[in-house]
Amino acid sequence: MPSVQINSSYAAGRRCMQLSISLFATRDELEGWVAAQAKRLPLHFALVRHRPTFELVPLPAWGRFLDADRERPAAEVWMDLQPIDIDGRGHLACCDRNPHRLSLHLPERRPEGLREGSLGTISTDETRLRAWRSVVRFVRERTTGGMWAVNARTRARGFYKHLRYSPAVAALHRQGLDLLPLAGDSRVVIEPEVAGG
Repeated sequence: MPSVQINSSYAAGRRCMQLSISLFATRDELEGWVAAQAKRLPLHFALVRHRPTFELVPLPAWGRFLDADRERPAAEVWMDLQPIDIDGRGHLACCDRNPHRLSLHLPERRPEGLREGSLGTISTDETRLRAWRSVVRFVRERTTGGMWAVNARTRARGFYKHLRYSPAVAALHRQGLDLLPLAGDSRVVIEPEVAGG
């Protein structure tokens, strides 16, 4: 069974576990993966939009995700085992009201390529952590770990074993789709020869 990356830290005098993975996947793949989880877990959803201003929009059923996302693209999808509290004013207040959520930061398609996404939580609730670990395992089983980051200017490169990619992204990358890290002007590649040697 693949392991799940767990980073521990201490915050406000209590132990805070972070469970997360970074990944490249298409919206259609993610929609299918979350749909499979919605069939086995009693999930509640909300879409996070940052443009033009922050907005947290409840999604009554996962089957409506693609239509809602096409209408106005979401930056994140929040999932929880209880209804998501949307009454906060602003992003941080909403985060505080939903500390046990599982957040899917959607990979973002840009003119220059596909920017990395992530799936994670900082929940301390053991019931939710069991559910979120199973969701993360499900995604890990459908992605491949290990990618190269290449500095666009110097061509220096480094291997990142925790970056993951889906089969559809691998095919699109072979056809010329550039993959972008969360920050910076580097490029991410799957094959080391594409990384410059």
